[in-house]
Amino acid sequence: MRKNSPKRLSRHLRPLRDRRPLVHAIAGAVVTPFIVEVAGALMVRPAVTHAPEEAAMLARVAEAVLVNLSQPDPLRREGAARAAEAARGMNIPWVLDPVLAHLTVQRRRQVESLLGWQPTIIKPNRREVLALSDEDLPVVEAAMALAERTGAVVLVSGEHDIVTDGKRLERVSGGHAFMDSMSGYGCALGMACAALLAVAEPFVAAVTAAALFKESGALAAARSRGPGSFRAAFIDALWEVAGDGVEEDS
Repeated sequence: MRKNSPKRLSRHLRPLRDRRPLVHAIAGAVVTPFIVEVAGALMVRPAVTHAPEEAAMLARVAEAVLVNLSQPDPLRREGAARAAEAARGMNIPWVLDPVLAHLTVQRRRQVESLLGWQPTIIKPNRREVLALSDEDLPVVEAAMALAERTGAVVLVSGEHDIVTDGKRLERVSGGHAFMDSMSGYGCALGMACAALLAVAEPFVAAVTAAALFKESGALAAARSRGPGSFRAAFIDALWEVAGDGVEEDS
């Protein structure tokens, strides 16, 4: 295992501005505006329709798909299933964010159903990854077990992010406490993962997305006075870091 600086994968951020990939995201009404802002800062073209009659169509033309379960009402449940099925059928990479899968049976069942469509990246937090593990394991081992079981790259978000494909393991540190205590940052990290899947292989995409968010959070913290100004500063920092790249480690 290596604990890595988030600065060493900057070369994977720059292609986003040249390519401007289309990312189709299904998420809750509360977090969608922030996800769209993050997409804009990364120069990603977002589509955020969850209507079942359009979800599969948009997934088929996107370069990556995000399914976020922050508001799994009936329409979003159906839209998520159709988008995941379409993405898998077209070999389009997609991200599953199993929001609150540890709290309700319904969410856990939906996650297990969506896993059948083989997400490329799964992005739980620590409580969610433990709920999705079949055994009583520490967080790192649970993440590795989930990766091995599903074939996905698993990015466990938190104070120290963990990324694993079941064999490789990376830790990314940095950011700021607001990113853990305020809503939306974990969900928006899923958008960054999806965007980077359009320009990088899954493990690199997940590590780079985590690095991007940690670096931008640290930069935003130095420029803000509280959680409100931090959010605005965070969007500006994303734009700056993704546009200029983060200086690589020597």
